[in-house]
Amino acid sequence: MNETNSYKAKPTKLNRLKAIALYILLAGGAMLIGMLVANHIIMPMLVDGGGDIEVPDLVNMSFEAGAALLDELGLQYEKTSEEYSADIPSGYILDQRPEAGMDVREDRTIQLTISAGSEDVRIPNLVGMSRRQAEDVLSRAGLEVGKIREGYDPDVAESSVIGQNPEPGREAPRGTRIDLLVSLGSEESSFKMPNLIGADYRTAVSRVTTWELQMGEVTFAPSISVQPGYVMTQSPPVGETVSKGDTVNVVISKGPPEGGVAYPDSDSGLPDDGGSTDTGGETSTPDSF
Repeated sequence: MNETNSYKAKPTKLNRLKAIALYILLAGGAMLIGMLVANHIIMPMLVDGGGDIEVPDLVNMSFEAGAALLDELGLQYEKTSEEYSADIPSGYILDQRPEAGMDVREDRTIQLTISAGSEDVRIPNLVGMSRRQAEDVLSRAGLEVGKIREGYDPDVAESSVIGQNPEPGREAPRGTRIDLLVSLGSEESSFKMPNLIGADYRTAVSRVTTWELQMGEVTFAPSISVQPGYVMTQSPPVGETVSKGDTVNVVISKGPPEGGVAYPDSDSGLPDDGGSTDTGGETSTPDSF
């Protein structure tokens, strides 16, 4: 009797397991279908689909103008945040959600991001920095390098910043260009002494002045090879290293000695005195110049 009941109970237990499995399968399928319907039908109807109002493009419009337009269309709006922008003025719409062109239902809220304008930064002091350091500092400060000019400055090392524009300490919008004046170091002040021999006195004085030298002692000596009024010798000699401001002494021909061949007169601009003349280091010009 017990064996018969035990045998009849087995099919009942198996049927229950099948029923549970079928229920789980059906429930899972129903859940999956529900998710698909919600994602592809219900949510689009709530967000995009099912609406008859196209969201306008509000970016670059003032907040007031954008709000007025949304009111006319029957849409709500919300100012969600403010962000700095170098391109869109303060108080204008920088971004929107949903985006322009989407269809929404009436009373849908459009979220707006408003521009706070350009972010002002303090201009750093770049004077004394190397050009590379200055460019790096400007980049990290959100500023840009503008025009680069160069100039000599004996007190500032070569390739270092002498000056800047705008000046340091001022507030400027992010992205502002800063012009730099960069040192070329000390201007070359020494050079090889050029040749004055064969030049008349007037030309010699002009050349000495041009080279930023000073005319020193002028003396006269007879010569049968150099016309009167022209430079016979010079000191420092040709090719010697000189510096700006150095003194140059010259010997001027006064023609052949007595009894020699006389040269014709020449307007050389000589000092009146036929003897030696000390100009005191100045390039003074005679009255005949």
